[in-house]
Amino acid sequence: MKKDISNVAMLVSLRMGRIGSSKVDKAQSDNLTDHHQMERGSARVSKVIIQNADLKKINRICNEAKALRDKFTLPWNDQGQRMLPSSCFREFDTEMNRLKNDFQVAVQELARDYPRIKADAQRRLNGMFNEDDYPEKIESKFNFELEVVPMPKGSDLRINVVSDEERERLQKEIEARTIERVKKSTNDVVGRMMSSLMTLLQGTDGQGGLLNPDARFHKTAVTKLQEIIDIAPELNVLDDPTLSKMIEDVKELIKPENLDVDKIRNDTSERNKVLSNSMQAVESIKNAMGGVA
Repeated sequence: MKKDISNVAMLVSLRMGRIGSSKVDKAQSDNLTDHHQMERGSARVSKVIIQNADLKKINRICNEAKALRDKFTLPWNDQGQRMLPSSCFREFDTEMNRLKNDFQVAVQELARDYPRIKADAQRRLNGMFNEDDYPEKIESKFNFELEVVPMPKGSDLRINVVSDEERERLQKEIEARTIERVKKSTNDVVGRMMSSLMTLLQGTDGQGGLLNPDARFHKTAVTKLQEIIDIAPELNVLDDPTLSKMIEDVKELIKPENLDVDKIRNDTSERNKVLSNSMQAVESIKNAMGGVA
């Protein structure tokens, strides 16, 4: 296994801020609860301050950015950092910069349309319109930030009040914890592959998919499976041999490059073949999970 994790991975954080389309009107909420003799706080009146249609482009870009992040990275901590393999950085960075530029353009378009948006809200909301709900500069409510930092290393530890022996021990402990966290994070690859296979077999509701001969499955069930099988080797940043073999076994069984949605839907023999191969792939993952670090 590769040991110097700082050479094969990094940590990334994606932070996106945007104004909400709706807002609770406290005064109207209090009026409603008083009218029905309810306790304050028992009901809320929410008003649409900006129509979803006006935020549609920005929301689409944000969703695409989250999907891109989740595709190329693995979980790391609860503070929003995720682990990105160094081998994926160039493609990830190129695509994320494209989305950031699209986001900034969309925000500027919204800002230019802001007077019309406020006029529309004033007409729709009538007496519930409140100028204070609308910032003077709408663009100030949006941000798109991607932070990239190195993986934690024991050699980064700088403590002058301990002995050399204690410092070395602490550095080794940091390195060991980092490697263990990487191993745990990499297990997400197994979960993503299994989840994609089960969606193909059962559908998102457990009633569709290949196991139900009368059900049509969405094309995304195939594309998601192809996507994770394609990127799984890059996400195996420690070159875990058990995980590598599992990925290769699934790839050999599924042959993702040959999956054709229309053919699976219209050709019973093709559907049954993909069904059989997918079930074998599930069993292959189950058999390997005990040995994955």
